[in-house]
Amino acid sequence: ENHYRRIFGVGSQQKTLDQSQQTDDASTTIEALWQAVRFQPRWISCMQIGIRVSKLGSPTSNLTMQLIEEYNSEPVGEIIRQLSIPPAAIATTAEWEYFDINDELATSKNYWIVLPSVGDASNTYRWHRATGGSVITGGTSATGVLGSWTTGTANQRFCFEEYTFTPIVAKASDFVSASSKHFHEEVFQKPDIKDLQTMQHVLRTEFQNLN
Repeated sequence: ENHYRRIFGVGSQQKTLDQSQQTDDASTTIEALWQAVRFQPRWISCMQIGIRVSKLGSPTSNLTMQLIEEYNSEPVGEIIRQLSIPPAAIATTAEWEYFDINDELATSKNYWIVLPSVGDASNTYRWHRATGGSVITGGTSATGVLGSWTTGTANQRFCFEEYTFTPIVAKASDFVSASSKHFHEEVFQKPDIKDLQTMQHVLRTEFQNLN
């Protein structure tokens, strides 16, 4: 009789890029206006959001990022997350800064990544961007009550990365014919493995040990 063995390996969660705009050939300072960029997630789970920023001068206030659900085509809906980074953690040259979200978003909705204004013309932050395309800019407010927003601002597509996470699952089998009568399946939990290539290597070793 033919016997068919199949084993599965289940690892940790793998960080996966969902939506992004990564081109950086310009920047906009945020001392005067709130700035924002819109995205629509393809996956429900939002693990992390990154923005490409730099520091100008010596701002004394934190850089704050808001993740806001869209309402009436503007970033005035529910604030999903509001997170901050201290000035000392931000370089004077462009770097990616990441914020942990770990929440579920609706793939049928738009969301806005918003940076409230901070500092003055000599001491603030730059949000790096690509020229061309469009974003949205809005009025300044120290209290977080947004002023009027102007959509479709030309030549400003801000850099962002939105990450989801997917489980690492791999399979190994002995590839006998489909007429096999007996199936043996085993599942190996490997929560310390964080990439598919490593999981596939471990499964091949496990499979050899079982045969």
